[in-house]
Amino acid sequence: MPLQTLSLPDFIYYQTAQINAINNQITQGNERYRNALAALTEKADKAVKQKTDSVMNKPKAGPSGERHDYLSISSYFWPDPNTATGLPWLYKDG
Repeated sequence: MPLQTLSLPDFIYYQTAQINAINNQITQGNERYRNALAALTEKADKAVKQKTDSVMNKPKAGPSGERHDYLSISSYFWPDPNTATGLPWLYKDG
């Protein structure tokens, strides 16, 4: 399985150092990590081949009468821009 060297930006939702350490374990042949990568790659390959669902794929139009409309009633949380870690995440509507 060919491995590529990744250059990862340091985002708040993952730790670059941890990902680099895992990548090093894979490169060094650590079976636990290589097996995990193989399983993850297999699942990703299957997911990429799945059909993307559309907002139009619904039995009838929403309250507006327009099938293109989309309604989401979930809560949204975003990283706190005023902290170094982004924690705690803040509730924002949309």
